[in-house]
Amino acid sequence: MSEPSAPTEEALFTALGAEVLSTSRLGTGVSDGQKAQLGRGWFKGHLQQIQSAVCGNKTIEDLATKGDTTALVAAATPLLGFSPTVAASATIALLIARIGVRRICAGEWTET
Repeated sequence: MSEPSAPTEEALFTALGAEVLSTSRLGTGVSDGQKAQLGRGWFKGHLQQIQSAVCGNKTIEDLATKGDTTALVAAATPLLGFSPTVAASATIALLIARIGVRRICAGEWTET
């Protein structure tokens, strides 16, 4: 039996958009593409907060260097309390792992 594949960046942004929508009255009738766009916009709009939460954190940097995604997500999620929901915090942590701590902290991530 093979390992399940990691979610794509697009799927994670779609999930984040769905979480953002879950806190509003606009959640119905929104396409996955619109959710992904909303998730990307939220991430970009909060990038400085994300960087402040994880960049320079020795534990986060060590886990990222080791490539331990599960431990990285577990360590980063509680640092993201500004996110709209707890599930969104976990999705943002997964995005950090997917995009890369180094890229995020160096300001190399741009909305695609």
